Amino acid sequence: MVEQPQAVPPPPPGFQMVEPARVTVGSPPMGDEMADAVFGTDYTTPAPPPPTSPERGLRIGVQGAGRGIADLLGTPVDLATLGINLPAAIGEAGTNLALRAFGQEPVDFPRITNQVGGGDWIADIFGRGAEAAGYDVLDPEDFSGREKLAYNVNRFGTSAGVGALGLSRAAVARVAASQAGQRAAPAFGDAFLQPYSGPNVARTISGDVAAGAGSGAGLTLGEEYFPDNEWAQFFATLAGGVGGGFAGAAAHKPGDVARSLSRFAPDPDIPYAEGQMLPTSKRVADTAARVVQSQTTDPAAASARIGERAAAARLHGEPVPTAGLASDDIGLIGLERGLRQQPSADNPALRRQFLERDQALKEGAADAVGRLVDPDADLQAGLATAKARPDQIAAERDAAALPILRQAEASGATIDAQPVADTIDAMLATSKRPAVVNALRDARKMLNAPGTEDLDTTVSGLYETRKAINDLIEGRSDNATGRYAKKELIEVRDALDAAITQQVPEFGQYLDTYRQGSRALDVFDESKSVSRLVDSDTDLRNTAKRLLTGGEYGRDQAMREVQGVMSSDPEAARAWRAAVAEVLSDQVSSRAKDGELSMAQVRRVWDDHRDTLAQVFSPEDMQTLERTHEMLAPLGNLSQQTVPGSATVDNARLAGMVEAAVLAGTGNAITTGMIMKRLRVAANLIPGFREVSMPYKTARLIERMMFDPELARVILERPIDEGVGALWNSKLQSALAEGELSRGLYSDDDEDDELRRAVDGD
Repeated sequence: MVEQPQAVPPPPPGFQMVEPARVTVGSPPMGDEMADAVFGTDYTTPAPPPPTSPERGLRIGVQGAGRGIADLLGTPVDLATLGINLPAAIGEAGTNLALRAFGQEPVDFPRITNQVGGGDWIADIFGRGAEAAGYDVLDPEDFSGREKLAYNVNRFGTSAGVGALGLSRAAVARVAASQAGQRAAPAFGDAFLQPYSGPNVARTISGDVAAGAGSGAGLTLGEEYFPDNEWAQFFATLAGGVGGGFAGAAAHKPGDVARSLSRFAPDPDIPYAEGQMLPTSKRVADTAARVVQSQTTDPAAASARIGERAAAARLHGEPVPTAGLASDDIGLIGLERGLRQQPSADNPALRRQFLERDQALKEGAADAVGRLVDPDADLQAGLATAKARPDQIAAERDAAALPILRQAEASGATIDAQPVADTIDAMLATSKRPAVVNALRDARKMLNAPGTEDLDTTVSGLYETRKAINDLIEGRSDNATGRYAKKELIEVRDALDAAITQQVPEFGQYLDTYRQGSRALDVFDESKSVSRLVDSDTDLRNTAKRLLTGGEYGRDQAMREVQGVMSSDPEAARAWRAAVAEVLSDQVSSRAKDGELSMAQVRRVWDDHRDTLAQVFSPEDMQTLERTHEMLAPLGNLSQQTVPGSATVDNARLAGMVEAAVLAGTGNAITTGMIMKRLRVAANLIPGFREVSMPYKTARLIERMMFDPELARVILERPIDEGVGALWNSKLQSALAEGELSRGLYSDDDEDDELRRAVDGD
């Protein structure tokens, strides 16, 4: 039994059967009649479009040029519109993705379309004016492929050419103002004028026209192959502009094009970043070198200083300081300070890296000084030796002088003291204050033999008289009367010494030996630091700390005086060296760990006491202290009064120009601020957008050089290749392409944009 075929189910409500259109696909593989009978398809070769008449071609060219002028005039407003709408579209996309995840209906964010003053608005006015004058405006939608290409080439070529002429005239005025001595600070629009400041302005303008024509050709291809994708058309426009610019430049000077392209090649002098294999182009290296060298006071000297410090640090196994601090160059120090102070969203670990390198220097210095500490030295025994030193000196003096005195006393010689008495009587004959008269009378009585009114004639008796007169001298008060009485009494004592020595020369030898032995005791009486050491100090480290870090004047002299006392005994000298080393170590290590290290104080201690420390420490120890000072010296540059520099100055200037352009379009500062904030958010949301920009790459390279002395030297010494000048104004071409993107995304006849369609799944 043969199964009957099932009936075809009825069509759904509203379904209509439409007769398929006949398709023309080329020559048939068989006869036309058989093809028609079998396939119902007409295989015929399509007729080519009719050629464009010269009159129509002229009209298309003129209309394209007019539309190009309208686009140029409306570019500021179109860019402002894009700045408002694009972040809104991105925000809408994120919001709708979240809403769909929770089963909610998507929302539509408002858009601005056909903004007054934009390119479409101006073109509409031009069109109505032309029609009112009797000119029949052609509809671009009716153009053939060739006509569309001619239209867009003329359109973008005119925009670029007219824009380039206006910008070049403004650039000439800016350069002339600076040459005339007028103040020419960076201002809005300079980045658009810079390509026309070189010697070959005509070549740049012709390159702009060629790039504009290429942009028109690229847009035409984008509209043909991606008719519903404005973003693809945008990138096609950019690519066409680059291709047109290079083609135009190659037609004039192919060598310049080759040289310009070579700057995008990897630079062999710039090593890979640690853990990466991403090359740095010559263009990025030149830009970084230009920024660094422009902010450095003397690039050659800074490079040499960085090399010296890096070589010395590696020779001694020490941490290497960051390049800015190591350079001792106030400009490069300012650049590094700017990197340290400005938070980096692209490199959030940068500040920590600087602090870690600083801490490594501090800890390296602390370890070096810590090796000088002598834990086995007996500080208390050394202090006790210092306190006993005066008695030891006095005993050594007496041991040498007293035997000579005894010999003089045993001589039995008779001393004539009358000249001494006559000296006193002559002093009393003149008018003097009572205190002085009384002192002289006491001295006169002391010349007499005990219990008599006769002058003493023995050496021993007159020596006792001399000691009594010396006591009178020491007892005088330190005022005018006391000083005068002391002067008179010293003259009497000297006369007595001369009288005894004349008869007994051994007495003079005794006095010389006694005085010479007493000189070592003078420091104990005359130096406050030594007196305090002997009389009241209980720890040598307190003495060392007071002398090394105190604020009194004359600390270096006081340090030498204490060193003289302590160096007289080997154990005392060792104790003093240990005390000084411990104070220095504590000054560096404990403060370094607390983050409170005062580089000014470290430098002051070293500068004030270098010669004295050389007496305390051995040459090897001094070399260690010298290296410690060199390790810490770069950190002192952080306290210099510098203006923090910026490695992203060009990026900031570009952002300022964009903001000014948006302000020109909106006329409202508050609206402009909101637009700029949305633009920054939008740029951050696009994956990889910032990483491929020149400011990003330049800033990262400058950050790397601060931690790589060899890289820093390469950048500081690099001959900057200024290239061949601008082949065309890329910023102008980008602005025109972005204006077209804005008009394509947000025109009245396109209620949805590409991003919204992608999110909605349409």
